[in-house]
Amino acid sequence: MNFHYSTYRLELKHRFTIARGSEDMVDVVLVYFTKDGFTGVGEAAPSDRYDEDALIIVKHLNSLSFDELSVNDSLDDWLDATLPKANGMRSLEAAFDLALHDLYGKLNNTPATDHFGADPSKACMTSFTIGIDEREKIREKVMEAEEYPLLKVKLGSDNDKEIINALRDVTDKLIRVDANEGWDLEEGKKMCDWLAERNVEFVEQPLPADNLDDTVKLREYSPLELVADENCIDSGDIPPISDAFDGINIKLMK
Repeated sequence: MNFHYSTYRLELKHRFTIARGSEDMVDVVLVYFTKDGFTGVGEAAPSDRYDEDALIIVKHLNSLSFDELSVNDSLDDWLDATLPKANGMRSLEAAFDLALHDLYGKLNNTPATDHFGADPSKACMTSFTIGIDEREKIREKVMEAEEYPLLKVKLGSDNDKEIINALRDVTDKLIRVDANEGWDLEEGKKMCDWLAERNVEFVEQPLPADNLDDTVKLREYSPLELVADENCIDSGDIPPISDAFDGINIKLMK
């Protein structure tokens, strides 16, 4: 089993802004496992929200060896041996997991959906994300995303209503809203009332993750469902937040 990695910088077409900040480029790390002429590829897209970045991952990868991986081991054996090497970095763990599942599928000429017994036709509909921006730029982004049936809109700025109004100038399709911890309780109440009249499916992470008590109060008040992101890193986080949210946003990278 051979291993190597590479880095890649994504130059964004539009500056991507959320409540916590902006970025014009994103650095990711690609990992590769090769066996019998087939290569499995996985991507680590780290987030500084969880104290990870590409430089940290690369430094860590340079310290690793995968010589003990046997080409004859099962997929589960590969995963058991490899995932702990991520040293708690979730995006790197996801990259290892993706690459090894990819390699397994290529070696066996089967898609990952078959391995998991999944039916692609029953997959949940995902959304295309529109970052915080000026009114004209919001219109431009929404028009470029016309092919996507469902949009997620980043809020948590001083111009939240203007952003939604700009979007509604060009589309009436169902949207999801993500405040990225950008509101307090009173702002959350006002915005949930206002958004409920504008064809919004749910509100994601309206309040800071460390303000669970107010999130419980907002859920009791809100006409819209609340979905956890920053409050839910793994399945162990679900019981403590069950009174505050109606659902969770599952991200392999966290």
